[in-house]
Amino acid sequence: MVAKLTKHELRSYWKTFLPLWGAMLVLAVINGFTLRTMQDVEGAMGFFTHVVPLLVLFGMLVATCVLTLVLVLQRFYRGLLGSEGYLAFTLPVSRRQLIASKLISSLVVEFLSVLVVCLTFLLLGLVLTEADIFAGFGELFTMLRKLFAEMPHESWMTVLFCTEGLVLTVVGAALGTLHFYAAMSLGHLSGKYRMPLSVVAYVVLSVAGSWVMTLLGQLGVEAGLFRHLEVLMDSSSILKSMTLGMGVAILLDLAGAVILWAVTEYILEKKLNLE
Repeated sequence: MVAKLTKHELRSYWKTFLPLWGAMLVLAVINGFTLRTMQDVEGAMGFFTHVVPLLVLFGMLVATCVLTLVLVLQRFYRGLLGSEGYLAFTLPVSRRQLIASKLISSLVVEFLSVLVVCLTFLLLGLVLTEADIFAGFGELFTMLRKLFAEMPHESWMTVLFCTEGLVLTVVGAALGTLHFYAAMSLGHLSGKYRMPLSVVAYVVLSVAGSWVMTLLGQLGVEAGLFRHLEVLMDSSSILKSMTLGMGVAILLDLAGAVILWAVTEYILEKKLNLE
């Protein structure tokens, strides 16, 4: 059921983002050709052929980032805390499944937006410099193979480190999104001043998270945990130390995400008031 709900959520996103993403990629190619073929144009014509297209492109890049955040928040608020909540909660699904579908779809859109932004800059650079994209990827793969060949004993650690990096990115994005979800859910409890108190709840959750991290750090110092970690890191390679540190970061982010999920689910299950 989560898959069906996620598919429905993504369909609502595609209506807005697919034209925007496509327009950005097309503008990147157009800007590349324009800047490459009309480098000697000056004056008003140069302004309209060089500056204006670039301003439009970067404006769309900024709009994509802002619009992604706005729509992610809007889909959760309207879909579960607003008028659409009446329909959502009549479906034969649990609150957990509804939150999961919102979170998964938002993460997909967030990562695709980042990917499209990166592709936009890549296309602009490739067209502008007349680079061969396939040759570039070939050189990248050759460099990676050489990197693995030069450290055969730690190649598995490199794979683990890269995997942890991807996991940390996903968990960190989920933590950030759930932070907004929990803040909006807490603000919803006020009834009358939901939006202002959602902002206050977001700040309070941020401060609480920082306070917990500080407290954990102090407990770690008192328990001698960091001293043991320093000994372990000194006896290991730099790559192993970084892998260990990233693993700890993943666990901390995951714990925070679980707590924020629990707060959101509890409010939707026990304290929700759509009137």
